[in-house]
Amino acid sequence: MSESIFTGEFFVPGEAPKRLEEDHLSRYSFAADYVRGKKVLDIACGSGYGSRALLDAGAVTVDGVDLSEDVIEFATKKFACEGVRYCCDTVYSYSSDRPYDVIVSFETIEHVDDHKMALNNLYRLLADDGVLLISSPNRFITSPKADAVTDKPANPYHRMEFNRSEFVAALREAGFIVDETDLYGQRLQPRLQNKTLRKFYRKLFRPHLFKDPSVVPVGDKEPRYFLAVARKQ
Repeated sequence: MSESIFTGEFFVPGEAPKRLEEDHLSRYSFAADYVRGKKVLDIACGSGYGSRALLDAGAVTVDGVDLSEDVIEFATKKFACEGVRYCCDTVYSYSSDRPYDVIVSFETIEHVDDHKMALNNLYRLLADDGVLLISSPNRFITSPKADAVTDKPANPYHRMEFNRSEFVAALREAGFIVDETDLYGQRLQPRLQNKTLRKFYRKLFRPHLFKDPSVVPVGDKEPRYFLAVARKQ
């Protein structure tokens, strides 16, 4: 394997641009409040740093899963320790003989070909009263030329992207409980319906760089990234 696995598709600490690093670290910092004393699955764990961070935050065990053999090899060499296990599998097919108290799935759902199959599997893997922490880019901001969920996103690695209502609806369709108070976001900005105004705002203020990457309640703003706290009852 090459010395660097950073291609833009996976985040590697110290090798990604500053904005990406801030976004990723903020998500796992938010997740840390949910994992103390819990059995955790970090699905699409990438380079594995987040799985280790969740163990350090107090998780009992963390299973990091990713479809790339290269990144799992990297994660195992760099971040594996007692309590953290890495394995190669997909969000569709991964199974476990025990349910998880918390599942973390950051920047995953936009990469899959069948989001319904992926969410249904996460629902099966989650314990009763468990929590799914799941993030996704907001198509309204990240792919302004894409009007529908079936339109090609701006990011070449993405298969599809949701807007706010579609994201919540997809989670509810899979059986998760989500309401407006469960929806958070990063790099919030005003909701501008006019595409020309959005483009002007984006060029003038560069919110993808200068807005706060912390995970906060969405309210009436539009985040660059959603993060939902979805529950199984």
